[in-house]
Amino acid sequence: MKVIIAGAGDMGTELAKRLSMDDHDVVVLEKDSQKISSLSNKLDAMVLHETGQRISALVDAGVKEADVFIAVTDSDELNIMFCMIAKRLGNIKTVARVRNPEYKSSSKMLTSEQLGIDIMIDPERLAALEIARLIKNPDVSEIEYFAEGKIELVALRADRDSELINKPLTVLPISPNYVVVGIFRENGEIIIPRGEDKFMPNDMVYVIKRAGTITEFSSMLTSEKKRIKSVMILGGGKIGFKLARILEGNKKNGLSIKLVENSAEKCRILSEYLNKTLVLNGDAADINFLKDENIENTDMLVSVTG
Repeated sequence: MKVIIAGAGDMGTELAKRLSMDDHDVVVLEKDSQKISSLSNKLDAMVLHETGQRISALVDAGVKEADVFIAVTDSDELNIMFCMIAKRLGNIKTVARVRNPEYKSSSKMLTSEQLGIDIMIDPERLAALEIARLIKNPDVSEIEYFAEGKIELVALRADRDSELINKPLTVLPISPNYVVVGIFRENGEIIIPRGEDKFMPNDMVYVIKRAGTITEFSSMLTSEKKRIKSVMILGGGKIGFKLARILEGNKKNGLSIKLVENSAEKCRILSEYLNKTLVLNGDAADINFLKDENIENTDMLVSVTG
């Protein structure tokens, strides 16, 4: 598959590396001429200088023969423009990194299709959503969502004192709403479970279930039902801010949320947009400051500085 990537920042470079390792034909467009020589040495991909002539750059990159175009420059507007041009020049699937929520809101003037974008991604929001899911499900080690969130694949660690340990699956109180699909042992053994199989201490148990239906089973497997009541977020950057907004939007959680940010100006801006979060101006590396803010009694600490 031929893939063209516009933007060789951290994300673009990592994408190029991974796609090249999977034997895809990768072309990278980068405007910074100083980056190009070092990128050519690091990547098993063609790296072209993008000078601002977007149509020419895409044609030179072979957009008419490409299968996928990915725009991950630092500019939302440039990513959208690239995708619009790519869509006009070839029969190609387009992906754009777009951070500004206005481009994704239901009230926007143009749809993603009209903008020429097949898939619109916001990595910082995706990271914040994943963290929020783990806060909502503290017993869960991993969680993936399918069918618009109606079906979940979760991983639960079996506690040594669990009442389900060393009992055949056939006698366990497993509901029709969830199915145990895998067991991963500490020794690396992977088991596709059958009725006679048993959970052992520290097994990672993978379960497919309907959303919100595993509370009883989770409590028995992990012995103690956890509940997050307080969260401290270190770092008021894109991920920290978006995480706080997501947590504030969940009316049922009743969380106490604190956000620590080193920049006083950024704290002022964050305070204007966050209504239920206590924004603190301080150094996240200062242990005395964190102790003063009662970090020892905080249920969940999320570090997203940098």
